[in-house]
Amino acid sequence: MEDKRFNELMSYYLDGEISEKDLVELHRAINDNPEYRKHFQKESRLHVLMREAMSEEVELNTLCCGAATELRLSSRPLYRILSTAAAILIIAGILVSTYVIKTAQNEDISMGTCMYISGSGIVQIERNNKQFAVYPETVLYVGDQITCDSRMQAMLRLSDDSILSLEPNSSLTLISDQPLVRLDQGEVLFEIAERQAGMPAFEVITKQSKVDVMGTVFTLEASEHTQLKVYEGSVNFIRNSDNMSVEVAAEQMASTDEENLSARNISSSFPDKPVSVLSLLPTDDVTIESGKIIDGGEIKVQGNYRTAYLRFEIPQLGTIHSAKLRLTQKIDPGSGTLRFFRGNHSHWNEIDMTESKAPFALEPVVERTGVVQRHEVIEVEVSRLIPGPGAMTIIITLDKGGRNDIWFGSRESSNPPQLILTFSNTTPIYNSLGTSDIDAR
Repeated sequence: MEDKRFNELMSYYLDGEISEKDLVELHRAINDNPEYRKHFQKESRLHVLMREAMSEEVELNTLCCGAATELRLSSRPLYRILSTAAAILIIAGILVSTYVIKTAQNEDISMGTCMYISGSGIVQIERNNKQFAVYPETVLYVGDQITCDSRMQAMLRLSDDSILSLEPNSSLTLISDQPLVRLDQGEVLFEIAERQAGMPAFEVITKQSKVDVMGTVFTLEASEHTQLKVYEGSVNFIRNSDNMSVEVAAEQMASTDEENLSARNISSSFPDKPVSVLSLLPTDDVTIESGKIIDGGEIKVQGNYRTAYLRFEIPQLGTIHSAKLRLTQKIDPGSGTLRFFRGNHSHWNEIDMTESKAPFALEPVVERTGVVQRHEVIEVEVSRLIPGPGAMTIIITLDKGGRNDIWFGSRESSNPPQLILTFSNTTPIYNSLGTSDIDAR
């Protein structure tokens, strides 16, 4: 942490205006840096004594002369002793609480946050033999075991920007920030950020296997055996029982229950399953705000005041099994019902977009109701909005107005919208909104 940021947190703390998130950051800095800890103790003590002195001065200035003044002055030594003792107790309490937080968070080594949860069940963390509910923005630490029940899914973003999507009935443990993750059970989609030169491989272990990754997309499913499917890049898959290894490339799979560990094509083994994952960024995105075109780092939605438009180019693919629109909240959180429409045309771009050129919304509608918290990542299944290959527009609205507007990162931001498609390389089949080779016949 930079000194400027530490001083800023100290100022928030002493003014009594520090948020819970900033308080955790301050505690972490105090634990990690002895100089910060000494500075914190000194400033806290001075702050308490200054407030004490100011309080005394005000009291003395408002007292009348005479016996009352003498009585007040005669009690000052005792008052100073009690105030100093109180200051010491406050500082001791802070240090104790810091130690407790440090212990509870497994030496305070953060590994990331929970970005998104969905479903009607429970996602929980087991930390030092205690269990906690998981919410968006929950900070994750080394040693945490995250578990989704049969009705829940969760998406985690690790400190290296890797994304882990847990399916129902899955559980994984964050072993080390190297990073090392253990899949205890269930299925997880791993989107591993590319490793830079000199960085160690991202490791995932199960009871039966070990995976070394330098940046790729794959799923692991752990039960009595471990099954790996790779969608992008390549993975080194090692079986624990005989230390046999195999390089598994994109659109290939391997399983520890095979007699001779080998890679084979996913499509040949599971012809009806998705074998590829494609992430698309919008070619254009804008906000129309009271008839005015707003183009910049955010796309905004708010009642009848702001509507967002996203334009994507869908390539010629096989059978699309799912399409998920991923949005990251930026600057301004809010709540209400977000509605997602397909536009009636896509003959527009950011440069020449006007209110008169803007597409209007068609059915069907996909909805998401609830709060969108600060920095939260949401995912919405929008398969019904994908008509087929070619340009398409997704229109986003929010039913609430006033202060319930929501801002998401645009394509120009560091967290742009993404349209994530899973598909298999078979004869194209699209939904009833579009056409395909099969439809034409």
